[in-house]
Amino acid sequence: MERDYSEGTAVKFQTRFPPELEDRIDRQTFEYTMERLNEHFEMAETADCTTQNERVYNPRGIHITDPILRGLRVIEITVIDVPNCQSPTGNSNNQMRHT
Repeated sequence: MERDYSEGTAVKFQTRFPPELEDRIDRQTFEYTMERLNEHFEMAETADCTTQNERVYNPRGIHITDPILRGLRVIEITVIDVPNCQSPTGNSNNQMRHT
């Protein structure tokens, strides 16, 4: 199936039923499957790490870069120097280094 660029460059695939599948699967089942896949890709592109970074990681001197910014190839984790950052136990920890 080819990409569908009718709404921009977001990851979306055509739902058009290929004639080669005519005797193998019904049209509604195929279209349903393609629509669900497109929904999953849409959710993946809108997900980000902002809330978790703000609530959990940044206060501890850690930052997770949104995977979409790295082409969904890696999850980049950066350790940063933050004075008085909190360790997982709630204790002050100034030993973190930027990497």
